[in-house]
Amino acid sequence: MFAFDDIRLQALQKALIEAGSHPRQQGDLLEQLQGDALGLAEVALVGREALWQLQSIVNACYRRWPQLTDRASPADAAVADWCDWAMRKL
Repeated sequence: MFAFDDIRLQALQKALIEAGSHPRQQGDLLEQLQGDALGLAEVALVGREALWQLQSIVNACYRRWPQLTDRASPADAAVADWCDWAMRKL
């Protein structure tokens, strides 16, 4: 369960870094793109795609492990808590 989440999240993080749109990079990127409407639109598109992918990871967790909502084990509780946290942030 943790490996599935970790692999998908690492792939998303890598894609965002390669696109220059990782949250840690966005401040500098947005500063460089001031006045560039097309560039800003592209950054927004990448951001929306990243949020969609993050939501897809959460949804996949609940599809693969429907017992998460029961929080029957510490591992289930940890993943369910993370999924809940992620959905609140989306």
